Amino acid sequence: MMQGNLALLALAALLTFVSCSRAPDAAAREGSATPAAPAEGAGEAGGADRVVRLTPEALAMARLVLLEAPSRSIPHAIRASGRIAINENRLWRVGAVSDGLLVEMYANVDDPVRQGQILARQHSRAVSDARAAYAEAANNLATFETRRSFLQAQAARARRLYDLKAASEQEVQQAESDVRDVEGQIANAKAELQRRRIHIEEFLHVQPESSKVSGDLASGYKSTDLIPVTSPVSGMVMERPAAPGTIVPIAQTLYVISDLSNLWMIAEVQQQQLAALREGMEVAVHTQAFPEETFPGRIARIGAELNPATRTISVRIEVPNPRLRLRPEMYADAEIATSGSETGVFLPTDAIQDLNGQAVAFVRIAEGAFAVRPVETGAMRDGMRLILSGVSAGEQVVVRGSFLLKSKLLEASLAE
Repeated sequence: MMQGNLALLALAALLTFVSCSRAPDAAAREGSATPAAPAEGAGEAGGADRVVRLTPEALAMARLVLLEAPSRSIPHAIRASGRIAINENRLWRVGAVSDGLLVEMYANVDDPVRQGQILARQHSRAVSDARAAYAEAANNLATFETRRSFLQAQAARARRLYDLKAASEQEVQQAESDVRDVEGQIANAKAELQRRRIHIEEFLHVQPESSKVSGDLASGYKSTDLIPVTSPVSGMVMERPAAPGTIVPIAQTLYVISDLSNLWMIAEVQQQQLAALREGMEVAVHTQAFPEETFPGRIARIGAELNPATRTISVRIEVPNPRLRLRPEMYADAEIATSGSETGVFLPTDAIQDLNGQAVAFVRIAEGAFAVRPVETGAMRDGMRLILSGVSAGEQVVVRGSFLLKSKLLEASLAE
């Protein structure tokens, strides 16, 4: 609150010490915002620069911070427009594993889901059929194991009789052969039982036997008797084409889930720039939603076919999106650095003000005098905005306090 009061006092002081006039003599007595000859580096937009003049007292209270506009070497770049798209390598369609009735669905579109999370439950005859087949396999195994015990006892009796000369060696061999045969049948029965168990537990995701513990859903079904539909990955629900109460066939898509932590940008590049592109090149992606932020990417694939309508080629760019700020179908611009470089002027974003829809900067032209320069801005680099025109390298630009100068200029325009 105290800082806000100080800012209001500073602005009031500016208004007290500074006023607007078109006459040079009046400007000497008061602060003014007057037309002046364009300084070197001024853009053509807006015609002659306007000048904001501050008295020494107002200048001292404003506490302006100036920066000599730095010049940097920036690489040549290909710029192309496009859109953000879902990474199809991180898209999953979750389908019904069996025919049946969708009893309940728990996730909706735009809901985040975790790997293994239950998305829906389905009632299906496949559960009872699989449990019946499992029970039959278990009974067969038990039958063979009982027969083995009997045949082992028979073989032992034949061996004793043979030792007493009361049985032939052939009878002993036959009894032992019967034991070996039932051992093979037991092995097959165990394999069949294991196959049935895997089908029930890992495919249908239910237990081989129905639980006797109560756990009915609102629809009247036991949850242990229903097939749970689980998410294969962590991500976001993009589509839910089914609804509770629907009878769905096997493989019917119930959910479409995407991992939005890695997206694609599909950029449309002019065909004459194709020779400069290579897979793996680094890309700076800019969006209208976050104009001050740059998203790094890399060219994953260059299209094989030219668009006959636009004469452009699609370039697929992989863009990490760990904070999920990017959204599919956002408009975006790609800046692809190529060989060679050029010199450019950069300014902090605080130095640039919006004046009636035109970006402007305040350039010091004399003690207490600041020219209002229309500027054309470009891409962001390291928190600095590229200035395409309006300010030349080496000029002193107001980087803190430019809002106060803008307020003075607007006050002068109202007075006029």
